[in-house]
Amino acid sequence: KQKRQLMLQCFQKVEECELTRNFKEQLAHLAKALGIAKQLQSMEAMTKCYEKIGKAYFGMEEYHMAVQYHEQAYKLLEEVRDSQEQARCCKQIALAYDKIGEHDKEMEYHAKSVKVMEDVP
Repeated sequence: KQKRQLMLQCFQKVEECELTRNFKEQLAHLAKALGIAKQLQSMEAMTKCYEKIGKAYFGMEEYHMAVQYHEQAYKLLEEVRDSQEQARCCKQIALAYDKIGEHDKEMEYHAKSVKVMEDVP
């Protein structure tokens, strides 16, 4: 219970950093939250961390790192079969590939996003 509380505090600080666009501090809080999420074996919290880390790197214009973390989030989302989040994650990856200039990869992830949503029952 104490670890969950600490993780929630980290997420609160992450939100504050998002508002001020303080990405470096945000990444520090996310690293701490991710460590706790792994200890708790919380797929939901790990996914949230990976997505937010990806967004922070995107904000820092470190698009390759953004792709890496969004792909990790995508893999976890596949395991829990959250199609809407998978589709959103694919869109984030596509945006990063657009910024990198890898338009084939961008189109691949846009198509993947559509396919994921089409497969929803």
